[in-house]
Amino acid sequence: MHLDPSSDEFTMFDLCPACFGSDLCPQFYHGDISLIGISKLKYLKGSKNVFSGKLSSNRVILKRLAHDWEIKNLDKLLCNKANLKPCKVNEAVSLLIGNHIDTPNGYHLMNLIKTFESSTDIIQCPSERLLTYLFNQLNVKQNPIDFQMMQFSKLGELLYSLLLNPEAVILQIGSY
Repeated sequence: MHLDPSSDEFTMFDLCPACFGSDLCPQFYHGDISLIGISKLKYLKGSKNVFSGKLSSNRVILKRLAHDWEIKNLDKLLCNKANLKPCKVNEAVSLLIGNHIDTPNGYHLMNLIKTFESSTDIIQCPSERLLTYLFNQLNVKQNPIDFQMMQFSKLGELLYSLLLNPEAVILQIGSY
């Protein structure tokens, strides 16, 4: 049984905005990304979610940035915070973000993030300025953002990544 990198099971695209991003989705769906070696074998899928592959003709390493159990724990936390039963994590993230947009003082991502207990440093000591900077860098925007006008999906991706493993966010902003 082989893993198919273009499948929703592999990309977890159906969970967006509770995901790490969607910028590479076209490459996955058009077959530009393929798995090589033992990474192709479903029954040998590693617990660390690291896969060898090719992007066009270049060798790449694909990593989900978390263990399956860490992803499940965060999904459960988000569903509990959203008070949804049964729950799809993408709906929970959208609901949580939507609830904070309707606050009397406008939208503050920091207030939403502060409601979570997380071991990541960015979450333990957040600032609105830092979060705005991260979002602007990830979306390469020229003008300062207004969180009320921001797309739910991009905001959800940022929230999910910061809660689960901010390494990808930090690496992305360092590469611009």
